[in-house]
Amino acid sequence: MSWAFPHTRTPNRDVNCIPEHRNLLRTYIDEAAKMLKLGGKALITVKEGYPYNSWDVAGLKTKYVEYMACEPFFPKDFPEYTHVTTIGAPITEITPATTHVFKKVAEPDGTTMDMDTSTVGVDVGYTGTDAGFECDPFDDGLDTNDGFDMASMEI
Repeated sequence: MSWAFPHTRTPNRDVNCIPEHRNLLRTYIDEAAKMLKLGGKALITVKEGYPYNSWDVAGLKTKYVEYMACEPFFPKDFPEYTHVTTIGAPITEITPATTHVFKKVAEPDGTTMDMDTSTVGVDVGYTGTDAGFECDPFDDGLDTNDGFDMASMEI
């Protein structure tokens, strides 16, 4: 389940922009948890920069869904994808963006699964306890390709 470039239409410089978007994304994660099977993944792709980094997407975990990792978003990996603005205007070039990956780890009935970032294919060192985590997928500190392929990721 994936949501690319969510936006409420609230102007980015509006005082309510950040809390409104955090609420919107929290609702998406909560609803995704209802629909996903245990181990299923939900993705959120947002642009890099203000105000998007202020939304603290990595801090949106719930008791049923944990934050797993992030990766750069490359439109070329999704040939059918066309990006438009919130008001529907086409965009020919997408600024750097990041896809955040969440995984359903528990059911309301108490059924759980162990967290295993290896199933995502990349370990960014995030333990799910630091809401101030800043994901920088463009500098993961590794000298080699991590082998994570968003386009072929099984969701």
